[in-house]
Amino acid sequence: MSRIHAGLSQAWTIARAGDRALWILLSLIVALGIWPGFMVWVIEHAVNQLDNGDRNSSLAYIGIIAGAGTIAILLLVVQPYFLRKVKDHVYRNLSTRLFKVVHRKTENEMLQAETRNRISNTSESVGSIYNGGLDGFTALLQTAITGLSLTWVLLEIAWWAPILILAGTMLNVLLMKKAAESESNFLQGIAETSRLEGTFLETLTTFKYAKEVRVFGISNWLKGNWRQEQVQIARLTVSQAIRTALFRLIGQLGNGIVTTIVLLAGLWKLRQGEINAGEVAALLIGGLHLEQLLNMVLMQGKYWLGRKIFLEELLDRPKEDDTHTPIRNEEDSDPSLAICVRQLSFSYDGMRNVLNNINFDIPRGAKVAIVGANGSGKSTLMLMIAGLLKPDSGSVEVETIGGYCVQDYGRYKLSVAENVYLGDITRKEQTEDIAEVLKLTKANFVDSLPQKEKTELWPEIGGSDLSEGQWQRLALARSMFRAIYRIGSVIIMDEPTSKLDPSNELSILDSIMKRLQGYTVLFVVHRLVGCVFADTVLMLDQGEIKDYGPHEQLLETCGLYQAMWEASSSFIDVLKEEEAGRAAECG
Repeated sequence: MSRIHAGLSQAWTIARAGDRALWILLSLIVALGIWPGFMVWVIEHAVNQLDNGDRNSSLAYIGIIAGAGTIAILLLVVQPYFLRKVKDHVYRNLSTRLFKVVHRKTENEMLQAETRNRISNTSESVGSIYNGGLDGFTALLQTAITGLSLTWVLLEIAWWAPILILAGTMLNVLLMKKAAESESNFLQGIAETSRLEGTFLETLTTFKYAKEVRVFGISNWLKGNWRQEQVQIARLTVSQAIRTALFRLIGQLGNGIVTTIVLLAGLWKLRQGEINAGEVAALLIGGLHLEQLLNMVLMQGKYWLGRKIFLEELLDRPKEDDTHTPIRNEEDSDPSLAICVRQLSFSYDGMRNVLNNINFDIPRGAKVAIVGANGSGKSTLMLMIAGLLKPDSGSVEVETIGGYCVQDYGRYKLSVAENVYLGDITRKEQTEDIAEVLKLTKANFVDSLPQKEKTELWPEIGGSDLSEGQWQRLALARSMFRAIYRIGSVIIMDEPTSKLDPSNELSILDSIMKRLQGYTVLFVVHRLVGCVFADTVLMLDQGEIKDYGPHEQLLETCGLYQAMWEASSSFIDVLKEEEAGRAAECG
């Protein structure tokens, strides 16, 4: 019962999303579905009148057929228009609901595989409804209505006729199902062979493997293996094709025999005088048409009506929007602090804490570097401070977040300028600010692009692509475009220069830190040399604060920090040597 209720709820959701065009479409489906049955009924009466010698009445019925046929043709012409309107309405409305559902999900919920799977299934279902789902269901519904109308006409003539036709059709469908099962079992049986054949073919024909194939001279060996697998597949496929054809032949013969019996029985009853010529004509036309329709309904009905669609997420009542930004209690907070973290703990899996009892304060205007080994919890802490993750316990109080350069930044298939002003689309007309942040992040490569800031970053349509380091500069520019307008706010940068070489890293960090005077800046650095721009360094180790203080202090008090600094500071010596070399050349 619950499944029926869920199915009806989802059907009603789709129906409401179709707006008024849906009801026009349904009216057209019913009219076009009834039309073949009505046509057979009129033909029956036209033939009877002609058989009785009443030509005028017969011609009148023929005129009705012509007029109704013209109307049916006109309806067939306009039906695709309303079907397209319904599909567009449904897709747009269901997609909009899905966007709202995703927006309401917290980052913690999105981390759960179950949540992501539900949303993915819903998105695929919405796309499936648009790309063929409604078309197939519309055709199936119209076919079913036509089948019912023909059955009603035939039942009035000979009650046994539609029953026999249905029995023959079911036999045919059963054998077709056997053929399909045999085909499926066959494909599963040769799956390994097909996989190997496809792998060898890909190796021989794609650029991915071309270099090694040529260097190692293995082309002939690969061709031999491909040929061996391909011949085996071909041999097995011929045998399977014969078996499948036999199933289908028997099914078609059985179906044809039953239909022939119905027609012969009709002719026999005509000879006996039990039915008239018009009823025989109706049996002939309606029976053949019904047999085809029943095949279609039985073969396709299970597929279309048995499809699982995942729209449950769209049926839930919307919750009140839950802001991602941590709320700061101004009455109880110290006005000199921009960030206050107390007893903060968090776990992704509910078993092992990624952050454990974190406590620290950051004054307004401070520059704080977050350092630690991979997996120490740096990025998680940034997400907590930004309010994108909610703690399992403890609290985070933070002032306005002015900009956030995330580690897994987006590479949007838009222009350079659009990639930048996505950081604050309300200011997209501020071209001077776009130019400033591109200069701030040393994105000089933009000047060499075909259309500079207007260049589309979409190589598949003739645009340009960027290197990892260039994309990262663009992501940093996007964050800065938002930040520079929010003076005095909190700026978070999670490894903003990890894809850059040491000289560019230091140059960009120097440029940004000078521009962000008066802002509170938290930044995770890929190499510890970036700590020279920080007032304070927070050292994380296995989810806990190992030490917290100025760079010079940590070099004296924290052995782990000292070791990391010694490994990282070698870059500074290299840079100094390069600068000395350039100075000597200039001298």
